[in-house]
Amino acid sequence: MLSYIPTASLIQHEWTAHGTCSGLSTADYFAAVRKARDSVTIPAEFKAPAQALKLSPKSIEDAFSAANPTFPKTAFRTSCKSGMLQEARVCFGKDLSPRACTSSAGECALPTMQVLPVK
Repeated sequence: MLSYIPTASLIQHEWTAHGTCSGLSTADYFAAVRKARDSVTIPAEFKAPAQALKLSPKSIEDAFSAANPTFPKTAFRTSCKSGMLQEARVCFGKDLSPRACTSSAGECALPTMQVLPVK
């Protein structure tokens, strides 16, 4: 799971907070998580930007929506920290199907943020 979730402690958190309530075995739950993540297309401009980009949260969310036309248009949110993109979030329901984000997904309130290049 480390290629999907960056730390062992976060993997454990996801299992404890979400997986244990799913009714699935550990293996089946994480197989479903991988399938859900693999269903998301990352727009080309965000896969490995060569230079810093300055974009609005809406433009980033719209790019993800356009790249994932079978998802609800409101299934994408951005979070930012210190004026920089922290995460592009994708909202899924308990059954791991795409759904519209709610306020619990958070949202970057800045007019623009910086997307850093990949080094």
